[in-house]
Amino acid sequence: MHIPSLVAFFAAIMPLAHGCSDFLLNTTSDQVVSARTMDFTIDLRSLVEIVPRDTVVEELVVQGCPDCPNYAWRTKYGFVGLNTMGINAAADGLNEKGLSAGFLVLHASKYPAVNISDAVRRPIVSSIVTYILGNFATVDEVKANLTDVQLTQFDPKLQAIFSRPGERMMSSFLLHLPVHDAAGKSIVIEFLDGVVNIFDNPHGVLTNDPPLAKHLALVKALNNSALHDDTTFAGGYSSIERFQRLTILNRHADATFTANTSYSTATSDQAALAAAAHIINTVTIPTAFVGEGGSTQYTVIRDHKNLRFYFRSNENQILRSLDLNQIDFANAANRKAIDVNFGDWHVDVTAAVLQSTAHSLDLPPRSVVEGLLQKGGGSAAAATNAAAVASTKGSFWMGAFVGGASAALAAVVVMRGLSAGFLTLNSVYPTLNISDAIRRPVVASIVTYILGNFATTNEVKEGLSHVQLGQFDTAIQTMIAKDVTFKIQALPFHMPIQDASGHSIVIEFLNGTTNVYDNPNGVLTNDPPLLDQLVLVEAMDNLDRHALSRWLRTHRSIPTPDDLKSPCRRVLFAQHELQHRDG
Repeated sequence: MHIPSLVAFFAAIMPLAHGCSDFLLNTTSDQVVSARTMDFTIDLRSLVEIVPRDTVVEELVVQGCPDCPNYAWRTKYGFVGLNTMGINAAADGLNEKGLSAGFLVLHASKYPAVNISDAVRRPIVSSIVTYILGNFATVDEVKANLTDVQLTQFDPKLQAIFSRPGERMMSSFLLHLPVHDAAGKSIVIEFLDGVVNIFDNPHGVLTNDPPLAKHLALVKALNNSALHDDTTFAGGYSSIERFQRLTILNRHADATFTANTSYSTATSDQAALAAAAHIINTVTIPTAFVGEGGSTQYTVIRDHKNLRFYFRSNENQILRSLDLNQIDFANAANRKAIDVNFGDWHVDVTAAVLQSTAHSLDLPPRSVVEGLLQKGGGSAAAATNAAAVASTKGSFWMGAFVGGASAALAAVVVMRGLSAGFLTLNSVYPTLNISDAIRRPVVASIVTYILGNFATTNEVKEGLSHVQLGQFDTAIQTMIAKDVTFKIQALPFHMPIQDASGHSIVIEFLNGTTNVYDNPNGVLTNDPPLLDQLVLVEAMDNLDRHALSRWLRTHRSIPTPDDLKSPCRRVLFAQHELQHRDG
């Protein structure tokens, strides 16, 4: 069976249940950053907590061992983390030495049987994440010392004490644990067939079932497949798909934006955090995918060298942080916690924008710009800027009047909630009729024109018939761009527009015609055009996923390499097969 078919098969038959993802950022810089999602069906009711040094930890009750003796210990290292159900049992955290640990669900887990008679020599530990964070500074220390205790599962009946009436509870907590340190080392602890296993993690990636070794085998097989390249990978939310997506994207985590661009100004710290955030976002499970329970409850990003712990929650997407350097872990009074949803959920910059003296460059009339374009080079850029300034000064009073009116209109439009933007699409714009330009002016700044003139999608539909829409000349880049070594040769677009009543339309330029479509799903990406995208969505909706699973299991037909390279072709190929076969 081809490897992509094997991956699709596993993804189709493996339930999502509890999904969690974790990875250590692959970077050649001196930054050491990791990230994870916590995706659970039960409400973990997590608090973000500071745990100082010398904090007493009473070990949790053990499943199947009501006679397990008490065991208490004191933390050697302070840490910050997210606990479970508000009790002193960490689900994830970062300690003052830059070591992180967390738990992810692994249904294949089978914990070792505990030996009560050996509990004095080898105490029984069930709050494993807390134990690792509170006792070890490095991955090597974890490897060397975990054999000194008996690791096991805490009793899920513990939930009944802390849960609210009628709240969903888990029947077991079958877990495996990723551990990363400030030196960039990464291991995974798994409980398989009653044995504690500690594996080095070459990719620094972990999700859920199957166990790590099987994940690595699937990645190796995918790498060796003739059909594989790093731009084509599964896009679903199964554990296998998430593992492979994180592994492939993490290979290219050092990729940077074009130098000297407006979005490439981050410090090395910020760039590493941003890279980790972008990659972990690709495996964040939205509520829309799983409905009630199972979506990402919170996301964590850990800066192991700078000792900062970042977090965001399902409905508070602002990244908040704790700086471990500012915490006195020797002070027992610093044992404090806040809710994971704490803090502002957005940043209002209205006042800052109103106080700013900056605004976009107002270009002179297009006839002036066209003349300057003929000159080319840097002189054109300088001349354009000068002409723009002169034009602004020369028509100050008219500009004040027109600008004021436009600003008032724009304010009305913003208040009424119309939005517009452009997205790339392989387009063919209409041929412009210069002789009709007085009756139907030529407009190339289409988004600006829509935002500045209309309040609803119905107004847009009617009003656009009174102008000619065209593509602006990409040569203008030579005047404005700081670095003209790389220029876009064409800027073909289509435009999504939404209004405050929830109506959505799309403007597309196809075969030399302007088309305005209602957008029933309110979704737009790039190629193909909207109507083709809607056909593909309908095909997906009609696809019998159980039949697809059977088809992949029996692999009565192997897709061609060309079919497998395109997600759209894969969907249509499967649709065709299922329609013409009896299985």
